[in-house]
Amino acid sequence: MDESIAALIKPDYTDSVENVYRSFALAAISATGSLDVVRHCVLSDDLDSPSWIPALSLEPTGDAFTLRDDTFTTSGITSASIDIMSTSHLLSCKGFIADRIDGLGCMWSKGWDSGTVLQTQNTLDPYGTFEAAQEAIWKSLVACHARPTEYLDADYGSLLATPALAKADLPEQTPLKDLIVSFIFEWCVQYLAGDAEFKIAGRPLRDYCWKEVVPEQIDAVHLRDALMQRDRINLSRRLITTDMGYVGMAPEKVERGDVVAVLFGCSMPMVLRQSMGESGDVRWKVVGDCYLHGIMDGESMGWGRIAEGLVLC
Repeated sequence: MDESIAALIKPDYTDSVENVYRSFALAAISATGSLDVVRHCVLSDDLDSPSWIPALSLEPTGDAFTLRDDTFTTSGITSASIDIMSTSHLLSCKGFIADRIDGLGCMWSKGWDSGTVLQTQNTLDPYGTFEAAQEAIWKSLVACHARPTEYLDADYGSLLATPALAKADLPEQTPLKDLIVSFIFEWCVQYLAGDAEFKIAGRPLRDYCWKEVVPEQIDAVHLRDALMQRDRINLSRRLITTDMGYVGMAPEKVERGDVVAVLFGCSMPMVLRQSMGESGDVRWKVVGDCYLHGIMDGESMGWGRIAEGLVLC
């Protein structure tokens, strides 16, 4: 544990588990000026604690996108601005609602069954061109990462060639042929088949997949790396679209109508679900972090949205 965080924690062996986790979360925020600790929260019906307090005892499944906290700058150069409410269960943090979830892609936990798709309702395209939307899709599939701790600077667009490659007549005992019969390749093909009719920027996903492929132009090692990263990111996550037409990846438990919030001091967008307090006040439950292509580098900070205190419960 970072010494700056440890210095703020006062051990109390009589304290409840929830209070211990709460103290850790607040110490992490105070010591780092970052709100990234909430990225490790898991929305679960089995937990009685507030959604903004990470349940450190749970086995992580696709935890916090398995990405480092310093990869993206969704909230620009802001620092966490929080207020501990009168009740220890509430945390007010400064930020704004950037967008709202519209469509939901197929589910990993259901074997990428196309029946789990909740079709996108709008046809908006914030990317402008077919090629830009296509890039947004394959970058979303890997959360713009080559590895969990390595920002992507290569072209992983060949992920969208996998359906065509699966039908190609390839020579035996070649690296590409060996890759095509692997599980990670088969899983990618199944995944894209499950989302084939899922609409992004007004087009079904199948339209963005390559229609023809020249095997000699595809590097098997490069594609293998892309497939492995796609597999990591897809674990317990699904493709999403938003009311503004953006595409990304979010936890499977996301629902249409959940909001995408930019919280000051948090490196990634957070999916929040509205919950009403006893007095009718608006509160928000943390669903998890998400990758939303087009706002990861602070673009939404220039949209002119008014920051407010979002109360997490």
